Amino acid sequence: MEKTSVSRYAFVNLRVLLLLALLTGSIVVALVAATVDGRTRHSGANPIGFRLGPAMPRSAATKTSSKAPAGSAQWFWQRPLPEGNPLYAISFADPNTEIAVGEDATILRTTDGGAHWTIKTSGYEGAGVELFGVSFSDASNGTAVGSNFFFSGGGNAVVLRTTDGGNTWATKYNDPTPGILLFGASFSDANTGTVMGVDFNLGAALILRTTDGGGTWANQDAPPALYQGISFTDANNGTIVGVGGIIIRTTDGGNNWTPQDSGITNGDVYGVSFTDANNGTAVGADFDTSTGIILRTTDGGANWVSQYSGSDLAFQAVSFTDAKTGTAVGSSGAIVRTTDGGATWVEQVSGTPNLLQGVSFTDANNGTAVSLTGEIIRTTDGGTTWEFQSIPGPNTDNFRAVSFTQSLTGTVVGLGGTILRTTDAGQTWLNQVSGITSDLWAVSFIDANQGHASGDSAILGTTDGGNSWVIQHTHGFTSYRGISFSDGNNGTAVGQGPEALDGALILRTTDGGNTWIPQASGLKTATFLFGVSFTDVNTGTAVGENGAIVRTTNGGSSWTPQTSGTTAGLNGVSFTDVNNGVAVGGSLDTGEGIILRTTDGGNSWVTKTPPGTFILTAVSFADAVNGTAVGFGDIVLRTTDGGSSWNQEHSGVAEGLWGVSCPDPDNATGVGTFGAIVKRATVTPTPRPTPTPRPRPSPRPRPT
Repeated sequence: MEKTSVSRYAFVNLRVLLLLALLTGSIVVALVAATVDGRTRHSGANPIGFRLGPAMPRSAATKTSSKAPAGSAQWFWQRPLPEGNPLYAISFADPNTEIAVGEDATILRTTDGGAHWTIKTSGYEGAGVELFGVSFSDASNGTAVGSNFFFSGGGNAVVLRTTDGGNTWATKYNDPTPGILLFGASFSDANTGTVMGVDFNLGAALILRTTDGGGTWANQDAPPALYQGISFTDANNGTIVGVGGIIIRTTDGGNNWTPQDSGITNGDVYGVSFTDANNGTAVGADFDTSTGIILRTTDGGANWVSQYSGSDLAFQAVSFTDAKTGTAVGSSGAIVRTTDGGATWVEQVSGTPNLLQGVSFTDANNGTAVSLTGEIIRTTDGGTTWEFQSIPGPNTDNFRAVSFTQSLTGTVVGLGGTILRTTDAGQTWLNQVSGITSDLWAVSFIDANQGHASGDSAILGTTDGGNSWVIQHTHGFTSYRGISFSDGNNGTAVGQGPEALDGALILRTTDGGNTWIPQASGLKTATFLFGVSFTDVNTGTAVGENGAIVRTTNGGSSWTPQTSGTTAGLNGVSFTDVNNGVAVGGSLDTGEGIILRTTDGGNSWVTKTPPGTFILTAVSFADAVNGTAVGFGDIVLRTTDGGSSWNQEHSGVAEGLWGVSCPDPDNATGVGTFGAIVKRATVTPTPRPTPTPRPRPSPRPRPT
């Protein structure tokens, strides 16, 4: 039985990673030449959250005590559950104990076969580390590996170890050098294991070997490539696969690595699983045929035979429990199963349309797979049926805005016309029928019953808390990105589209949304407005692209442009009275965020952006002094002085947040990509473990 289950980092993300390395001037000529070999590559778009800081435990990155003060605030997942960050890999410690790892250094653990999952402390939460691989050799001993991304200036690789079945984790390797990344791990016993990745600085593969459980690490030499998957069956025999269809093999514990012929001319191999020294399977993507790859060997890789002839785009991971029985997972929820060593592969129904990135089986019947959207699915009958252990299942939501009128009652809107409602502070969320399938970008409630939502081509209204939503206004080729009501009758929507009287679109209603009248924005240049905030029936401010700010004091009869002092896009705005307001946004060119504050109704705007802030998407104030701003990455900004100064908090949402609502100083809810809903609450957290020393391998000689 295979003793490892390792990550197969999403194939589109890896290619983005390589592009970033090239753009940042890393020394990767030899690496790229060996890996790409001059062939044209297909690429895809996949969101990557911006990252902050070097890869070090948060307790080491800050000078504060590792014990959080009593009564401090933290952000908690409400949906999905147990969490919503992308998961990359999963491994069984024993038939009931499993560990899954992913973005924001997420570590999930179950000890009852997945009936309950708990979030464990990795020590790298908020440090930009993404854990790509995990490997357990027995019920107690496991290893997780990961890296930071290039947005912080480099890769920054970490290796974490557990000796208590994943309950606690300690750092066994940490290299903060930019351009160092680790993608996978495989341990054959508690002491002996190999981790692999890439050193962009040297244009070389990074393969590290330990024989003392991670106490010390030794560099090993291998052909330069972007390696993705690794599988060892014992201390000597192991195989690594990667981009360009490369496969390398060792029979002496990595002292020597020998290339093997995969037969792949234009494709990548992401995952590999061996059950003994001879029998193994590798999976990936063939770019010539736009289908998945399944390769099989029965002689230790001397010969690899293609087995797949189906239509799935790509396979990301594979797990075999014996020479005959295995499962591969990949694109669009694809799962295929063999019980005859790959002679035939049978498609199975996963129940999700999302990319499955990791899979692990403990025997022929019991296995678990994890997805890009944080889903966990489980089978106890060899994949005949798969059941969701994460909630909801499947997770296909992407939220864009949220509005709470008091701490218990709130509404979330998102892509595809999605609307969710809670009346118990987010403990439960119920789907509502919007009546549309176009995207919703904004929502505004004035009380528990009366609310409006706006988005692409439509404005909706409800008077019964969302039990029924009515399309109040619609227009093709139009997007209403912001909406604000000051009372039950008076509201304003902003965006861009053919209804615009000048450079930007502003619509006004004075009858609760039954009729909407275009207003002149005062902007001559075509401008997309993204946010609007009214404090009373007359006074409001709208913001948009290229630093645009417009202001009205007469209910929109006239709008006056104001000087923001920036050309960055402004995505959100919140005023607490006619004078005091904050606008947030950022530059898509640089990724830098911006916070502007006014205390005189916008006659002057002053920058209040903390250093290191990435693009911000929304801002909400509970009162004149307490406010929250959210955006790209897992950092939330909080102010208690009206926006004059801002403090960082860790949201736990690696992909970032699109919307936020603060009904009072003690409560805030943020929403975002992959159906993320998180709530800020005041708790007494448990202390973080003290990080252990981080040994490093002997220096690698630089190539001549």
